[in-house]
Amino acid sequence: MTKEFNKCIEIVLKFEGGLSDHVEDRGGLTKYGISQKAYPEIDIKNLTLEKAKEIYYKDYWLKIGCHRIQWPLNLLLLDFGIHSGIGRSYNLIMTLQEQLNVKVDGKLGPKTAAIIMLSNTKNLSRFMLRDRLNFLCTIVQRSPEQAKFLKGWMNRIFDLYNITHE
Repeated sequence: MTKEFNKCIEIVLKFEGGLSDHVEDRGGLTKYGISQKAYPEIDIKNLTLEKAKEIYYKDYWLKIGCHRIQWPLNLLLLDFGIHSGIGRSYNLIMTLQEQLNVKVDGKLGPKTAAIIMLSNTKNLSRFMLRDRLNFLCTIVQRSPEQAKFLKGWMNRIFDLYNITHE
């Protein structure tokens, strides 16, 4: 695991917390943001922090391509994948690719990463956070029972905005 990953995951874990089994959380039993639904083969109750970090590094950080882009965009991409699902990260990459006028394939390959590295970080981070906010509002529109989580989700976005615009 890299220094950059450790910096990002420490922030994400502040949002994700410890063991949770909220009856209306679609992920079910969750610890450190790792859900039983996503990882049915893992004993979530006994999941260690180190094992959670290993999962996040292998199944999120590397798989999404966060290691190819700069801070704080890698944080936003990682956090989005952890909070809303890795598939949502690929959708965000496609939205970024459209914005940057590169081939839209949902992959954070060398060309997309190079253009992101040359782009205005603050503008892209605002764009990413706005896209995420739109996505979360869509969840509530489609599933009004999820509205109880919206305030917490928005607080997370505001915190990320403050972290990424210091």
